[in-house]
Amino acid sequence: MKVRKMKELLKEQNANASVFLDGINDSDCGLVKIAEHGNKVVLYSMEEVNGKPDTYKPSCIVSVMTLFMCLKKFPDNYDVMMASGDPVLFVVSRVNDNKSVIIEDKNVNDLSSELEARFATAAEEQWDELDFFMDFLDTGFTLADINKYIPEKYEYSKKFMEEHGLISDVIDDFGNEYDPKDFTIETCPVCGREEVIRIKGVTRCRCGYPLAPCSVCENCNYKTCVYGCDGTDKDAEKSCNHEALPDNIQKKLYALL
Repeated sequence: MKVRKMKELLKEQNANASVFLDGINDSDCGLVKIAEHGNKVVLYSMEEVNGKPDTYKPSCIVSVMTLFMCLKKFPDNYDVMMASGDPVLFVVSRVNDNKSVIIEDKNVNDLSSELEARFATAAEEQWDELDFFMDFLDTGFTLADINKYIPEKYEYSKKFMEEHGLISDVIDDFGNEYDPKDFTIETCPVCGREEVIRIKGVTRCRCGYPLAPCSVCENCNYKTCVYGCDGTDKDAEKSCNHEALPDNIQKKLYALL
């Protein structure tokens, strides 16, 4: 969910309500920490911050007003995520309970029914198509979600989003998008191929060698390398965070980088 969409939804809730994550209303799942990571805002519960190096003891669970004021500090186009890495999709309150607000991701709802209902409501209320798809993306849903949960609407949605510049120019057969700014080009020392890899983490080359995004570092210092490179044969033993991109995605991204 984009920051702008979450602020819009929070305005509809009781400002003094406590915020809970994942639909479980207990102290361990209350929202206690809001952190910026790149272009994302990540929400943490008490359970998720305990035992970590940056552990702290918050005095209380974050309220709707506190969350809203924190979000105002971030750009509207930032994504709001759970600590699990899943995007926030729902901001809801229980019936007859205005003292708590629940933040949920895709794991607590039947997305097939949810997406069907959103398309049906848009048709019934005669939403402008552009407004509908912009709100759809701002809420945190993706073209890949349409392909997975309501595939009969995939081709139409993909065509509309492409024609109106709502999605990346690089899309795979499943509707997953690839933003060129998230990638860089590295030359593999084994096969010699110029490989498109992610700018964060270690990506496997199509030949199998683990490639670190060295080109995004200002200078190379083996002593402080976050990927564990040391310039020896041990570099070939690095664990990979990402698998190699398919040939067709490689080609499209290479042309844009």
